[in-house]
Parts: sequence; structure tokens; C-alpha cells
Amino acid sequence: MASVTIRNLVKRYGDTVAIKGLSLEIRDGEFIVLVGPSGCGKTTLLNSIAGLLRVEEGEIWIGENLAVAPEQGVFIPPQKRGVAMVFQDYAIYPHMTVFGNIAFPLEIRKVEKKEIRKRVVEIAQLLEIEDLLGRKPRALSGGQKQRVALARAIIRSPKVFLMDEPFANLDAKLRVRARVEIKRLQRELGITTVFVTHDQTEAMTMGDRIAVMNTGCIEQVGSPTTLYEEPRNLFVAGFIGSPPMNMWPAQVKLVQGKRMADLGFFAIELPAPVFEAAKAIGAKELMVGVRPEHIVIHPQPQERAFEAQVVHIEPIGKEFNVYLEANGESLVATVNSVSGLEIGQRVWLAFGKGKVHFFDRSSGKALR
Repeated sequence: MASVTIRNLVKRYGDTVAIKGLSLEIRDGEFIVLVGPSGCGKTTLLNSIAGLLRVEEGEIWIGENLAVAPEQGVFIPPQKRGVAMVFQDYAIYPHMTVFGNIAFPLEIRKVEKKEIRKRVVEIAQLLEIEDLLGRKPRALSGGQKQRVALARAIIRSPKVFLMDEPFANLDAKLRVRARVEIKRLQRELGITTVFVTHDQTEAMTMGDRIAVMNTGCIEQVGSPTTLYEEPRNLFVAGFIGSPPMNMWPAQVKLVQGKRMADLGFFAIELPAPVFEAAKAIGAKELMVGVRPEHIVIHPQPQERAFEAQVVHIEPIGKEFNVYLEANGESLVATVNSVSGLEIGQRVWLAFGKGKVHFFDRSSGKALR
């Protein structure tokens, strides 16, 4: 096991800069998830750690070993970095049995056959695929192929696991099971793991920490709870959460001696720290954000509430997403019950106390 340290990494494809001076510390034994929209640089970063890509600038350390430093002429080839990679398509050899696929990394290292068999059987038992060792890949399900790919990675005893969207080819039920299994394995083996996904549910349920990427940069790194409750900027606030955070532009105004964020259809008193933060940077225009579960729906008029109309009700299991419109603005609230609610009904909405987020509209930075 080993930590991974990335310093000022730059990767270019012609005139396009895919990774822009990125730095990241991944702790020994940590499960970190790289998440972000398509094209943000997640897979490029993973492949750079693996050694499948050469970068133009920066350093990559695996433990105490410098693996990449173009300025110093350092480039350790992939097979000598102590990493193992699991790809989206599993990359299983179709002409080999399951046993042969798992054993292959040891065979090319000239490990004794007796030791190979012992380790293959042990890992197959760990992943509950010992009954599949004689089969060819064409006779396996998607979930079974994934386990074979994992077994082949584990048998190398790597310092670092690198996983690139390994659940992409699984159905919804198998994805849930796979998330649980991989987290269990990672905890048992204690191997540092870097996991790439565009699926924020996977990121939130699996990562010890999550690095949110956008256009070749890291917007924020933190625990799932921190990213959800304390987003650093508008991008993270909008990307993390499903349904996404409701957002409205607002003007900073003085109303009856109180400093308010005026949304046009509703005004919110600014907490003193937020006002001071806005004042310090001269911010007059804000973005105000509220998570769907922090919007309270009242059937009757209330103080500090605004009127809206129910547009659509979407059941999502034990909860409901209620889509509404207020003064031409669309928003969504997540509630436990829709008893008494009907499409077209007029209702009154309030925001949960202390649950409103404020951002500088110009820079996108959170104001707290």
C-alpha cells in the first residue's frame, strides 16, 4: 500500500490543456473518487497515474518513489509502478479460462505453478468465483466478468488500485451489490484506491473523500458530507446532489433596515457573516441555493413563505420530488408525503432554517 502525491500536473493534447496544474494528496489506504462531467479530465488523470499517458509538467509520487517528473527526465513504466487497473470493459482475455485470466500476471513474473494455483484459489474464494475457474469469459455474466477483472488486479498485490468506471456495464441491481463488494474488499485489503465515475451516487456512497473535477481542475476535495453540506462554489453545489440544488439570482438590498438577498419573488435576510463576506469583495449580486429536501411545503399561507404552484409530482420510492413554479421560476422540493397535494394546487414554500447557501454570482465562490 502507498499514498499517491500529485503536484502541479499538466497534460496537453495539442493546443488543448486536459489537466491544468492539478495537485492532489491521496492518503495511504484511502478510497478516493474522482467525479465530474464528461471531458473534465478524470480518466486522463487516472491514466497519468497508471503511466498509460505521459504528462508535460509536474510530478507523481507513489509512496516514496517518484514515478513521473518530466523536467527531471523521470518516467517509471506502468509495470514497475506497483499499480493495478480495472477498466470499464474489464479487458478479460477471451481465449483464457477464468483461472488463466487471474493467473496471468503471476505467470509472466515466472511465479511457481504451485504458488500460482494457491493464490488464484484464495482470491477466487474471496470474490466467490471459485466455481467459475474453468469457464471461458463468454460463459460469464457482467457481474462475474467484473469479479474476474478484480481478481486479476488483486493477485498482483498492488500498492494502488486504479478503477475507471468499472460498473458502467452492470445493471442497476448489480451496481448496488458491486459498490458494497468493492468497498468491503478495499477495507479488508487496505489498498489505496482511486475510483473514476461520472455517477455522483457511486461517488457519495463509496468515497472516503471525493475530488470534484471540472475542465482539468479540482474544484473541491472532501468527504461526501462536506461536499453536500458545504460546497465551495456554484459548480460543486450544482453538481453534487440529486435533484440538484435549487438556484436563484439575488440582489443585496437594504429593506427596512435589514440586509436582504432579494430573489424578486422572495427576500431572505442575510446572515451577518455572509453579508460581511459579500461586503469584503464588493459583491452586490448573489446566487442563492437551497437543497430540495430543505424546502417545506405548506398548504396555507405562512409567515416568511412565498406562494407557488404544484406542476408535477414524481414518486421516487419512499420520497417524492414535487416540481413547482413560483413567479415564473422553477424549483423542486423533496418530501416524505404528498398527502393533500395535487397538480395545479397553490401552496406556500419556506426554506429550512440555516439551510440556505449563498454564492458570489461573479466568482461562484461560497459566502459563509
